[in-house]
Amino acid sequence: MALIVKREKNTLKIELPLEPAVPSKSGKSDVVASSHGVVITEAKYKGKPIALTVNAFVYRDRGPRKLEQSETEPEGN
Repeated sequence: MALIVKREKNTLKIELPLEPAVPSKSGKSDVVASSHGVVITEAKYKGKPIALTVNAFVYRDRGPRKLEQSETEPEGN
């Protein structure tokens, strides 16, 4: 796993390679990228290391509804 985490001002950038799809425990999705648990990064927030966990997956069937563009934009835009 080559997880790359960078903090650039108020943005946390995470780069994680795609892996061969593996069925999730529920069987409803396939995991295509994962940190495989909590990872303590070298990126800092107020002097403390940032911890994170990352999972990327695809639904096997239809999955949940897609958000409309207006639902994904921050308020005030």
